[in-house]
Amino acid sequence: LGDPVALTVNYAGPVADGEFRIHAVPVRTNRSTQHWSITLSQGEEVATTATAVFAVRRETWSATDAGFPEVPPAESLPRLQLGQQLGPGPVWTRNYDMRFVRGMMLDASRPAEALDSTSVLWVRDDPPRPLDFVSLASICDVFFPRVMVRRPVRVPAGPPANTSPFPPHR
Repeated sequence: LGDPVALTVNYAGPVADGEFRIHAVPVRTNRSTQHWSITLSQGEEVATTATAVFAVRRETWSATDAGFPEVPPAESLPRLQLGQQLGPGPVWTRNYDMRFVRGMMLDASRPAEALDSTSVLWVRDDPPRPLDFVSLASICDVFFPRVMVRRPVRVPAGPPANTSPFPPHR
């Protein structure tokens, strides 16, 4: 119903090469919105869960607080080449042309921990394709784990042990 307006994807485990099954259930539909619950399974294992919200867009008031950052043109920046710059990286990175202004992961030119984990980059699909909702959702997920941007060394990306704000289950 309408256009996609929100998408949350949670990776419960790695998505392997090969067959998968997607199960999408409309949780609630009303006059202008529709909420979906989605799972991606491989074999008997759930690899990914997601929620998606669609809505009929109506004329309404809006405001944008963020502005476009001051950055050099994409063509003036080198393309990220993980195999050459950072060693072998995730295969999915080959699907994008990424040109970092700042905040590249594992930046060996920065000897100390960065003050923040902000990444500023130009990114587009490679091979090029129209920027539709599927492409935009995919591009929104190209960011590397923030710990690998803050620290110039490879570290585990998952949460450390015993850091949950919840008491242990008894």
